[in-house]
Amino acid sequence: MRVRGRLAACAALGLIVGVIAFSSTGVAAREEPRRLRVTKARTTPRLDRLALRDRQQRTALPLNVTSALARIRPSIEGGEGGEEEVPEPALLPTADSASVTAETPELLRSWEGINSFDPAWNDNGNTFFLEPPDQGLCVGKSFVMETVNGALQIYKTNGAPLLHGDRGIPTSRFVGLSLNQFYGYPPAFVFPDGPFGPFITDPSCYYDPDIQRWFHVVLTLDQDPVTGAFVGTNHLDIAVSKTSSPLGRWNIYTVAAQNDGSDGTPDHGCDLDFCIGDYPHLGADAFGFYVTTNEYSFFGSGYSGAQLYAFSKAGLASGTATTAVHFENLLDDSGVKGFTVRPAWARPSSWERANGGTEFFTSGTVGDGSETGLTEDDHMVVWAITGTSTLGSAAPSVNLQNTVVDTLSYAHPNHALQMDGVTPFLDCLNLGCFGTPPPLQEGPYPLDAGDGRVMSSFLADGILWTTADTALEGTGAADWHGGPNGTFDPIDERAGVVYEAFEPSFTAGNLGAAVATEGYVAVEGNNITFPSLIVGENNEGFMGVTLVGPDHAPSPAYIPVGLTTAADEVKVVVDGSGPSDGFSGTIFGDFRPRWGDYGYAVPGPDGTVWLAAEYISATCGLDEYLATDGNCGSTRTLFTNWTTRVFELQL
Repeated sequence: MRVRGRLAACAALGLIVGVIAFSSTGVAAREEPRRLRVTKARTTPRLDRLALRDRQQRTALPLNVTSALARIRPSIEGGEGGEEEVPEPALLPTADSASVTAETPELLRSWEGINSFDPAWNDNGNTFFLEPPDQGLCVGKSFVMETVNGALQIYKTNGAPLLHGDRGIPTSRFVGLSLNQFYGYPPAFVFPDGPFGPFITDPSCYYDPDIQRWFHVVLTLDQDPVTGAFVGTNHLDIAVSKTSSPLGRWNIYTVAAQNDGSDGTPDHGCDLDFCIGDYPHLGADAFGFYVTTNEYSFFGSGYSGAQLYAFSKAGLASGTATTAVHFENLLDDSGVKGFTVRPAWARPSSWERANGGTEFFTSGTVGDGSETGLTEDDHMVVWAITGTSTLGSAAPSVNLQNTVVDTLSYAHPNHALQMDGVTPFLDCLNLGCFGTPPPLQEGPYPLDAGDGRVMSSFLADGILWTTADTALEGTGAADWHGGPNGTFDPIDERAGVVYEAFEPSFTAGNLGAAVATEGYVAVEGNNITFPSLIVGENNEGFMGVTLVGPDHAPSPAYIPVGLTTAADEVKVVVDGSGPSDGFSGTIFGDFRPRWGDYGYAVPGPDGTVWLAAEYISATCGLDEYLATDGNCGSTRTLFTNWTTRVFELQL
């Protein structure tokens, strides 16, 4: 989820979780450190037994405006509605075009993961239609865990799903658990009239091969149980498995994130009181577990900056965590607000144990203009927490530093055109299936291609890799206009990727970083979006992306890349079957088309790497869509048709 705009309404959060706050380089210091206790909220039942119970079966969802529209959770990003302004960079970066191929010798296996049907029908159908499916992926010795907005599934490493979900659904498909089920909350929305439970978004997960535990993080937004309006309180929920199997029980922790002075939080003075801890992402080193957020005003306007929470990894794993360290409203050394300060992942052999244990982070300086004030730049930021071995002590002694590094230029990308194809939801909307038709909307509409924030951070043998979306010279993109009738105009621009490999170092205790390699990746006349990069210990690896444009339906792909490998080939795992056909690009989503806010690339336990990306696999036309109440054989829903692809590559 990426927040911009105004949301709705008010109330309170019960669980109080404390943090300790320390000042550091580039961080706004508080007058006195805040030292409170972290509280463990609950322990889940075994996941493999959680949803295996019969309930009232839902066999159809009638095509009428009352029952169908009640299950849309409007895009959080599109709070105020209307046209989204996408700034035009003064000078677009140029890049050579990579070739596109279906030759994938590195591909060991792949399968269709969660699709949009699953979160609409798990938890006995008591949930929302959601876009986008923010991807989270983690892999252990015998299991692959995939989680997106609204759904969680665990597979064997051959792709066999293990979590069926409730039996009372109109399909034999394994739809997994809802995130509300997993975290022990009531359903987000009980069909057809409520009540409403918490709304959960932005899932991320991580398997730690050293301590053999699984970690999972979400942002949870409290809703008024009667109206479904957001009440302002929100929190980071952290789940940690009690054993090496993700199918067992998990301990749940919670950290209040509204930062309005309530529930032990600092008061960051957000417009209309409540802040929101948007876009949480996680990472780990030998000693610590880290979560970062982008903090906005929940109901008003304004961006506070990135927040960083550091926990004792061993304390979380043992169920005895007592403290966390909170760095507030991060500023880089040039005075720019931190934005998407992404914690690094690494294999245990690459964890940095010098300086009392060190965790690295990367961030960019580009956003939509509201966060950093910049929509194009040629700098990125490397951050480091040192002293992480003290996180489990009664008085942690940690320090946060950052260094601003000259990089290739990159810019906020515009929207990505889609290939023509069947769009039964859009056709149905234009025909008036959901009430009086709006002005006819042209389709397929272009997709969100990101905003220039960093998309991945990975450390291998002392090299810190990062990726970001960027606008590039070329064609394949569109200038999107919202308003009363969504329209778009093709422009001389395309969405691509910038990647950087930094070599961080310390001189007399001060952090520095040099560029080891860097580059762009682009496709002629088309777009690649939401890159996530993974390398081996030799710093050669792959970047996972979605390929989309006038010549390509949204398709999962990967790009070989490394210190000695030019990123000049885009390898398609499987061709997408048609365009995205979801509500967020229409009047129901304020004409703000959404695509996956992030992909995922993670190391496997046997030297391979795993990636996940969003694509489209549903193929039905309007007649089948109408005949099946919009589910088209359990491949989509009335309002969404996205799919994920999980795949394993040999390094």
